[in-house]
Amino acid sequence: MKQLAIAFLAVALFSVVAAESNDCPRACPLIYGPVCGSDAAGNKETFDNMCMYNLHNCRQRKNGLPELTTVTTGRCI
Repeated sequence: MKQLAIAFLAVALFSVVAAESNDCPRACPLIYGPVCGSDAAGNKETFDNMCMYNLHNCRQRKNGLPELTTVTTGRCI
């Protein structure tokens, strides 16, 4: 039982440290609420939800690439 408690605390501590770093989220909820984003050239892309849109921008930022801007909620037309 003591080992289980120690393992749980180690996992909880790791989770807190990871959450406080500047890492991008690893997963998003599977909730459909489309968001349309656009790059500077006007190319549009639809994301399943705002979390996926933010994840995309986070990865772009970490790779030194330009982020998208939000065009509208809903699918891109």
